[in-house]
Amino acid sequence: MRKRILTAILAYTITAALPLYVTARLSSDRELFVLSDTKSIISNATNTSSITSKSETSSNNPEDKKTSKVSVSDNSKVDDETSVDLKGIKKYKEFKIKDTSTNEIISVKDKDFIIGGTAAEVPSTFQPEAIKAQMVAVYTYYSRQRQNNREGDNLDYDFSADLSIGEKYLTDELFKERTGDNYNNVIKVYKDAAEEVYGELVEYDGEAALTVFYAISGGVTEKSENVFVQALPYLTDVASPYDTEAPGYKTEEYFTADEAREIIEANFPDANLGENPFDWLEITERTSSGTVMQMSIGQGEYTGLEVRNAFSLRSSDFDVVYSEENFVFTVRGYGHNVGLSQYGAEFMAQQGATYKEILSHYYPGTSIVEV
Repeated sequence: MRKRILTAILAYTITAALPLYVTARLSSDRELFVLSDTKSIISNATNTSSITSKSETSSNNPEDKKTSKVSVSDNSKVDDETSVDLKGIKKYKEFKIKDTSTNEIISVKDKDFIIGGTAAEVPSTFQPEAIKAQMVAVYTYYSRQRQNNREGDNLDYDFSADLSIGEKYLTDELFKERTGDNYNNVIKVYKDAAEEVYGELVEYDGEAALTVFYAISGGVTEKSENVFVQALPYLTDVASPYDTEAPGYKTEEYFTADEAREIIEANFPDANLGENPFDWLEITERTSSGTVMQMSIGQGEYTGLEVRNAFSLRSSDFDVVYSEENFVFTVRGYGHNVGLSQYGAEFMAQQGATYKEILSHYYPGTSIVEV
């Protein structure tokens, strides 16, 4: 198995530089991604975290989710578990969450948050190392957002979420409701992980890294500049070959010509569709990872992200054909495809990778530090 994974990664490394697709260019109409204001990244990019139907920012503790050790180089900038402050991030001890279902602001201690925050993202049936990797990513992401908000926007809360459905954070009350008699066994999985990684963050260049995550990649992760506009060296394209074996990796969505026209006219009023549906949709540009960058729709040009959002697709890595009076979208992966793949992490853990190896693979050039 290890040999197969290494072979797949080597093959990607060799072929990634080839012009399989047209090199992506930045689009001025894409949502702006600002490093000093990370609170908007989830809504802007769509599905920053994991699989969900009600919220694209949490998986609502999908206990029914069931799904490589990848060789990684030690390119971290500082020694693992070095105690650092990361520009004052250490002074915060609790998260303030605005519950959009009640408009109340609740305070959650850091250690409790990483338990509930991780439980909202990946199931307890995941490998312990995959859970720990997710836990460190969650803690880093929201710690960075908390720091930016409190020092910049000076908000009364660090982020908002619909806690009634377990978005971003699973309250103990909802945790008990979902797990029933199995509550003690399930929460122990997350508590055990927290005991091992609490206080650890992903660091890059003296700051908490932007540790975005999602459910399933298309087999290769995406560069941040192709999704969020701004480039970050540790959010780049890396091989994640065994995501293709994840449940729900490939999905199909069908739309009649009338349904497609209605969606297009509502979202792209300048498209000016003709009478022939065969001429309506054409993919004109992809990244080397497979993400659709540009599409022709009628007489207009639009981004793959815009099309994904309009048609409610699971990712921007898709093909589309018109056949038998239906538009058929074949979609690969689930999420924005930047950073940590949750199922990719699970597959790596199944092959014996540690959480540090997983994080190093999906955020290359970063290191784990303790605050």
